[in-house]
Amino acid sequence: MEVDVVATYRCFLVRGERIRSVQIFECADDAEVSLKAAAFLTANPGHQGMEIWQAGRFVVRVPSRSEA
Repeated sequence: MEVDVVATYRCFLVRGERIRSVQIFECADDAEVSLKAAAFLTANPGHQGMEIWQAGRFVVRVPSRSEA
């Protein structure tokens, strides 16, 4: 029996130095959540980027397209 293992990632939408909202993603790995975060930012403009955390581990900061 094969079991799909996913992790819960908290993605903090930032504008300036402030967190404006949080999005939760369940993904297989860091690469998948980075892609989902980039797509989410494209669909929800107005944020400077998104910080991604998995439990207490900082994963990456994804800039908005206008910042990249």
